[in-house]
Amino acid sequence: MEFRLNVGDRSWLIERLRCLLRAIDDDHRFNELERRKASIDSLHRLGAKELSPATYRDDPYFQFLVGKGPYRKGNIRFHAERYPAFSPFLCQEERSRKDDPFQVERPIGYFREDFCYPSLQENGTTWMSLCPHEIETMKTAISGLSGDVEILGLGLGYVPFSLARKKDVRTIEVVEINEDVISFFEKQVLPGIAGKEKIKIVHGDAIARLRTIDLTGKMVFADLWHDSEDGLPLYAELLKTLEGKAATTLYWLEHTILLYARLSLAILVEEELITSRSDAEYEGSASLSNVLVNGFHFLLKGREFKSFAELKELFGDESLKNLLKQIELP
Repeated sequence: MEFRLNVGDRSWLIERLRCLLRAIDDDHRFNELERRKASIDSLHRLGAKELSPATYRDDPYFQFLVGKGPYRKGNIRFHAERYPAFSPFLCQEERSRKDDPFQVERPIGYFREDFCYPSLQENGTTWMSLCPHEIETMKTAISGLSGDVEILGLGLGYVPFSLARKKDVRTIEVVEINEDVISFFEKQVLPGIAGKEKIKIVHGDAIARLRTIDLTGKMVFADLWHDSEDGLPLYAELLKTLEGKAATTLYWLEHTILLYARLSLAILVEEELITSRSDAEYEGSASLSNVLVNGFHFLLKGREFKSFAELKELFGDESLKNLLKQIELP
């Protein structure tokens, strides 16, 4: 990249990059406290908001699942997890601000009492739970989906359960690769769902199936990952696979995934703005973040930026999506 910026734009860019990259340090500080009882002062410093447990316990699917006992089959386990009282947790999607891609919003909440919630683990990793973060981050998809819907990833079944109750949803096809997850849903959940006749479960690889079926007029919701880091390669693959194929595609944690990519781009721009590095220094890496930095370097090599406004556009959602479609990710 070449930067032909005036002094004011250059200084402003450096400040905004460092503001964005502080989110990495903030993540580390938050991770040290997450799920641990914290003092009120510590919670206030994090900007944490007190939440009402009843808001989530009154959720229809929460009430449906909470009475079910522990379940284990193959590599999956259904059980209860717990937030201790006064422990901070992400309660909505972490994302860049809509009006400023260099500012990060991290909504943090806590309860004044212990809060137990249903959880589904696969090989010891939580793949879906009815914690506040997952309930809140599913709301946009649930409210935005209608007609004929293709869901990629079954998880705990929160989205198909909620969509089946909507009058404007005709059919729901769910593609899930783990037969044990399907078995749990079909035996423990499906019989009690209102509108269960709308739901069809398909066992298979979601991305492979997308390449063989007609999605014309369908709406697609993708939820094949448990966090932004493991989701980013799948998200990038889906951007390429689904381009022009479906009427609407929604992705769980899309803003958080794009934030992960944006932070990697910020690392690269700061490096190239302040120091001079050879192409050889951007070759070969094991970590996802470094693969992104290296990929962005070669995609943007030789591109000239003459203003802060041009760089702000580079960090926008659509720009990042276009870059991700062109990078080979592990």
